[in-house]
Amino acid sequence: MALDPGTQFGPYEISSAIGAGGMGEVYRARDTRLDREVAVKVLPTDFAANAALLARFRREAQVISSLSHPHICTLFDVGEQDGSHYLVMELIDGESLADALTRGALPLPQVLRYGAQIAEALDAAHRQGIVHRDVKPGNVMLTKSGAKLLDFGLATAVETAAPVGTSTQMETRAKPLTEKGTVIGTFQYMAPEQLEGLEADPRTDLFGLGALLYEMATGRRAFDGESRTSLIAAIVSSQPEPISQVVQLTPPALDHVVFKCLEKDPDDRWQSARDVAAQLRWIGEAGSQAGTPAQVTVRRKTRAKLAWGLAAVLGGILLASNLFWFATAPEPSPTIHLSIPARTTQYKDTGSGLISPDGRKVAFWAQGYDDEWRRAFLDMASGSVTLLDGTWSGHAWSPDGREMLVVTEGRLKALDVESGAQRDITGVEGIVRGAAWNEDEVVLFGVEGEGIYRVSAVGGGAERIIAPDPERFEVAPSYPHFLSDGNRFLYVATTRRPDGDSPNLLRVGALDTRETSAVGEIGSMVRLLDSGFLLHVLDGTLAATRFDEDSLELSGRPIPIADGIAYFQPVAWADFHSARNGTITYRRREVNQSVVWFDADGVKQGIVVPEGEFNGVDISPDGEQAAIAVIDPRTGTSDLWLYGLARGTSSRLTFDRAEEQSPVWSPGGNTIVFASDRDR
Repeated sequence: MALDPGTQFGPYEISSAIGAGGMGEVYRARDTRLDREVAVKVLPTDFAANAALLARFRREAQVISSLSHPHICTLFDVGEQDGSHYLVMELIDGESLADALTRGALPLPQVLRYGAQIAEALDAAHRQGIVHRDVKPGNVMLTKSGAKLLDFGLATAVETAAPVGTSTQMETRAKPLTEKGTVIGTFQYMAPEQLEGLEADPRTDLFGLGALLYEMATGRRAFDGESRTSLIAAIVSSQPEPISQVVQLTPPALDHVVFKCLEKDPDDRWQSARDVAAQLRWIGEAGSQAGTPAQVTVRRKTRAKLAWGLAAVLGGILLASNLFWFATAPEPSPTIHLSIPARTTQYKDTGSGLISPDGRKVAFWAQGYDDEWRRAFLDMASGSVTLLDGTWSGHAWSPDGREMLVVTEGRLKALDVESGAQRDITGVEGIVRGAAWNEDEVVLFGVEGEGIYRVSAVGGGAERIIAPDPERFEVAPSYPHFLSDGNRFLYVATTRRPDGDSPNLLRVGALDTRETSAVGEIGSMVRLLDSGFLLHVLDGTLAATRFDEDSLELSGRPIPIADGIAYFQPVAWADFHSARNGTITYRRREVNQSVVWFDADGVKQGIVVPEGEFNGVDISPDGEQAAIAVIDPRTGTSDLWLYGLARGTSSRLTFDRAEEQSPVWSPGGNTIVFASDRDR
């Protein structure tokens, strides 16, 4: 019978129902003594009359109370009132793994992280002689601190475990495919020995863990059937399709770990959960060749500009595995790239790319054969490309990946990526430098020279919340990026100091307090990954540095990912983006120019600069020297150089971080005039 709010169980006041299962009902309650929220699990009164069920309930209390582990639900108290027995446990803030899986497979870094944590929790239980016997998505909660294993109500002490078919005649109400009978647990995750009524031991839990890992990685159950009989037959006699065939470019080591868990004979499985945890962490952190997929070679298309790491739907591990590999091994592992072709039947050139939060779509510029530039959307699963009309520029995705923030005709709008419909959000005056959109429908966007503005995603007036600080010589706080709490955000403040040393400053702000604080110097805009790394560009190289969200500290050396990234240091812009799972899109600079010297008759005299990018060339009146604005790939800015045409000499004229371009010689050949954004 459901309990009404306000019902008292000793010092615990019931607030609301949370859920119900075969062993009782769970309620949110308040501990009136300590003024904290707890979870109260109540055994139904009619069950209490059953000595066997009551004994199991008491055993659950004993089991949980003997376990102390960060990834196991904590027991606070036990009690009895008016014939009802209850447990008091920590109230876990998060969602069940079962609910998370309704949205599909988890990104690989999360599979490895949560899987290792569940394995560590099982190892802690096994070391105290406890077998869980019901490892399934509904008994795992995902929280900000990681996975929590719940409900040891089906556990049994290893030393006293009885055959399943002789001592457990009870009804379980977990779904799917459970019913009255002689087996305990949820069929899809049960080991063959459980189905055969044999004694369970720690290796039984490892079979359930293998089925759990498989579903986390693929979004599919390892075993399924149209009836109980066909399901049992699948578990006892067949193996699921390899993960690497369901999710392309999955590391082979994960297949090995999961299928060894799913061996039919317990003697052939891993012999401890600790071994499984170690294997999963090894895949995620050690960067072994066994933990990365085989190298894929994609022929580079002419002028292909955009490449990206493998998305969640295609494996999602480029960054997660290779970051750790670079960090721990003397030589980097093979980097796997895919490239958007520069020319197809739909378009003839490509530009910057922006990947959706779930890694399933990439928005990029595409130039049609009518020479108009449009936004294109690539579906990573199907490979299909959709072109939308309009000259708008995209800046950020909505958290659910259904809309994109775009700027067109002086308005910030939300574009529906499926229909192409746009809805107005607010007006914008100036160049937008980065944007972010959190789960609470708050949009932040930077405006060059003005600062960072806040507006509701549903529309309204924009409010400036970060302005340039002249005391820090700031000229443009830009590129906001929310941290995982959705309240704090990182941003980059470009500076312009009188001494010419003008670094870009990484700072953190907060929506609630409006306070800001310094993190450190940074080369470019940043993106934070779930793996705890901060992406940024350093001297033209896309790199990742460990970042602690709590302490707001960067640590360790920057780890290189790709060089030659399109980058412009003066405004901290860099052409890369990332999804939550660590998949990245980035664009390298095109280095396909050269400076060639011809005489007045059109005869080639030589190559002045064989390869590079340039912002202007002018020949001296006497024809002996060339002034060339050469773009520095480390900063994206150009400096002036003098080249002797006859002797092949060169010397640099400007050295600051300002942009110098379009050199012009004076008629007398003793002065060079050029454009620059320097202050003096």
